[in-house]
Amino acid sequence: MTESFSCAATGGGTGGHVIPALNICEELKKRFRDLRIIYIGANGKIEERLSKSAGYTFCNVRVSFPQRGLSLKNLILPFVAFIGIIQGINHLRTHRIRFVIGTGGYSAWPALAAAWLLGKPYFLHESNAYPGLVTRLMAGRAKKIFIGYEAAAGFLKANPENIIISGNPVKNLNVDCSQEDARRELGIDPDRKTILITGGSGGALTINKVTGRVKSELIERGYNLIWQVGKHHEGSINIPEKHKQRLIISEFFDHQKMLKAYKASNVVVARCGAMTLAELARFEKPAVLIPFPYSTGGHQVANGRAVEKAGAAKLILNKDLTGETLMIALEKLTEAETNTRMSLEMKKLATPNAAKIIGDEIFRALA
Repeated sequence: MTESFSCAATGGGTGGHVIPALNICEELKKRFRDLRIIYIGANGKIEERLSKSAGYTFCNVRVSFPQRGLSLKNLILPFVAFIGIIQGINHLRTHRIRFVIGTGGYSAWPALAAAWLLGKPYFLHESNAYPGLVTRLMAGRAKKIFIGYEAAAGFLKANPENIIISGNPVKNLNVDCSQEDARRELGIDPDRKTILITGGSGGALTINKVTGRVKSELIERGYNLIWQVGKHHEGSINIPEKHKQRLIISEFFDHQKMLKAYKASNVVVARCGAMTLAELARFEKPAVLIPFPYSTGGHQVANGRAVEKAGAAKLILNKDLTGETLMIALEKLTEAETNTRMSLEMKKLATPNAAKIIGDEIFRALA
């Protein structure tokens, strides 16, 4: 398209909202000449940090979050929402925004509501199997709605023709080496089956506690263990000398090391964030999934059940996670026949061209 465009991206609160938005923006820049992009969200949140790192202008809007139970903050929600929408309208007018792409989270509400009030087209992407509140509220007037899981469609009051199963857009995750070479580069035994356990950069205390109890048994049973504990963890992360080539423990893995860890593993133990699941699908890794029990609307449970139903994972609820339940699941998923079958099912869930699908559809809708 030769005409220059300006657009706004919005979505925040977690990386699962922001990262898809940024990946979609990168794809849109390939299609619209001199595309100008602003990012609208809440000050001091992850969306501000990541969007500025990506080189986009960040515009703040007031956002308030519903509180559990009785709270005075809930009484002022309508007033904060009104202020946020006014700010959103001002940003869209000031930057002459032609369209908006929203990826969920409460901070997406002001810009999307402003687009609706100004009659500007907006597009939605929902990464979870159970759509968030903002996506459900704004679905009816959206130009197109892109969903990561087919199950999400049943919760959206929108024209079915406007709902597109695109998958979740992730960046290039190619690792140019074999599984054994990835293990060698990480410094672990290349011939051992390998388990990757991660609760994300923040960590997952329940997963960490259980892993701490079984890590020695895993190694004794013939596995390598790669364990990202995150910043919120308890106890020492020192590795005994006898486990040096069979155990990796770290608070944080950079992007390249995380890709190598995925490549090296046979099975992954993880939470059920949409982007984590998209990465597992791209790497074709069977998983033991432990949903975060306090995720908004229980969306992590819904995500995990969708993957388990597809035959690609074993779901263990946080309350049911023990050393015994984890060991039983890992023994089953590392069996050769089971591992191969579940890897194939996980591969079917991958959508490596998700960003392209979304970019093509937006381009067509605006042409």
